[in-house]
Amino acid sequence: MLPRVSGDNVTLEISPQRAVLDQRDGGAINIQRIHTTVSGKLGEWIDIGGAVREQRSVDSDILSSTRDLRDEQRRVLIKVEEIPFNGPAPP
Repeated sequence: MLPRVSGDNVTLEISPQRAVLDQRDGGAINIQRIHTTVSGKLGEWIDIGGAVREQRSVDSDILSSTRDLRDEQRRVLIKVEEIPFNGPAPP
């Protein structure tokens, strides 16, 4: 993650990756990567992604009826805060 601060704004470049050994494919390594850039205010929560899952099922009979409706939402948030530097001035 690479943060860039300008005044009270922050821009984040986020590039996570995941590597998994695939036992079924002769030991090949499956790699998943994503790159995104988000911006927000320092000290505030910034939404960087999420997932939505919907499930619908309807059963009906002459004498009964069942309905199952589900929605799941997951969000990923990050907060960036500036930490004062109290050490010696850089050269």
